[in-house]
Amino acid sequence: MEEICPLYYETIKYHPARMVAPPGGHRHFAMAIVGKVKYLGWNNRKTRPQLKRQMPDGSVLAGHHAETHVLYKVPKHKRKYIKLFVMRVTKSGKITMSKPCSHCVESLLTEGISEKNIWYTNHQGEWQCLQDT
Repeated sequence: MEEICPLYYETIKYHPARMVAPPGGHRHFAMAIVGKVKYLGWNNRKTRPQLKRQMPDGSVLAGHHAETHVLYKVPKHKRKYIKLFVMRVTKSGKITMSKPCSHCVESLLTEGISEKNIWYTNHQGEWQCLQDT
């Protein structure tokens, strides 16, 4: 578990502006580790047509979740080797629940990432493996 603790600190060190939550929101971060290379992604509201999806209320969203943002940064031939860690930071700085949504899980599994290699923070700010849920 030592390798996932730096996520929060690397984000602060290299992307301090990313720690600021958008108005009315939280910040989600994802780190994909492939060997010794680390890729960092975060949630944002920029639209991406490939991610367009209809919500139960009929609205249409096309923004990035942290998981899909980081996924597109990793070369396709390396994606099946990803160890993925996802966390959410509230406006007050508390680390809390960041379990990937069903759309993100589907995308990750389609890319060959095993559930045992997908980790997220729970409501207590502790790391939990998707395989264990």
